[in-house]
Amino acid sequence: MAVSPFWCGTQFLDWKHNNCERCAKCYEDGSEEGWRCDLEKALDAGAIGANDLITEEVLRRIGYREPGPGEEYQYVWRCPEFEPGEKRAVAISRGVPGWYEGRRYEPLAPLGWMVSMIKSAAPWQREKAQARFAVAYGRNILEHLDPEDVLVHLGDGAVLLCWEEPGEFCHRRIVAKWLREELGIRVDEVPRPGGEQGRLGLG
Repeated sequence: MAVSPFWCGTQFLDWKHNNCERCAKCYEDGSEEGWRCDLEKALDAGAIGANDLITEEVLRRIGYREPGPGEEYQYVWRCPEFEPGEKRAVAISRGVPGWYEGRRYEPLAPLGWMVSMIKSAAPWQREKAQARFAVAYGRNILEHLDPEDVLVHLGDGAVLLCWEEPGEFCHRRIVAKWLREELGIRVDEVPRPGGEQGRLGLG
């Protein structure tokens, strides 16, 4: 009988964030069907109601076990088939979460005063602040970098990581536009079923 290992969508997304999205086998736009891991495919299907794909075998392989009597339910555990994807993931933010152990490329990180420019802007000033940020980021960061050198450091198939949610203003998009204009490289947000992941893939 199929059983969902998560009690709600938030638990599912937290688990995927700490496993699938950091794994070398994570969902990738441009591959034959997107999924490169049958476990992630089954869990994604379960998230939209197709729980018949989450079999006992899938639960065993992801390391799920039901909590014992009086034991607190833990929904963020390491998948036994996890393969570190740090070679693809590259954080370009000023800071990173405590759990992040992957690569960083600090030359693309915005300066502190640039970040403050956005955060300190009133809602009705946000659009102008974003425009000023884009100009400042270009003049103070990108104009001092060689795009070909940056691409070499990022590596083929790199995924650029930052804090902002999909649809929010972020310097990821400025970097994406810069790489496209300078090198003719298409840089897209990496999609996943149910929404975008808030990260960029270089492809």
